[in-house]
Amino acid sequence: MRVRPAVKGEPMREASAEAEVLVEAEAARRAFPPPVFVHAPGEPWRSRWNGASGKLEVNSAHSDYQIVRPLPARRRRYLGRLYAKELVLHNFGHEPSSAVLERLLEVLTRLDEHL
Repeated sequence: MRVRPAVKGEPMREASAEAEVLVEAEAARRAFPPPVFVHAPGEPWRSRWNGASGKLEVNSAHSDYQIVRPLPARRRRYLGRLYAKELVLHNFGHEPSSAVLERLLEVLTRLDEHL
């Protein structure tokens, strides 16, 4: 990032900064916003991002969700992985598939630290 000088005539300076982005800034446990469950039996998708509402939609009829539904820890990990998938597709979907998969593994590795 280039920073403009406070005084005219001084050279431009470069600076860097780190930022942490939270899905819900005020969430006590830094949680993702709750997904919207869509009952779509027979459809193959597990999740999709609804850009209009800004929410993750989860296919509650998918067999994978049905397996984890009664188990809170497994359900939390499953939903975290669905968020990771949509986050990576949204931000890196334009890259080659091998790069997208590498990004997904990166996000999943970081996610495992928090689940």
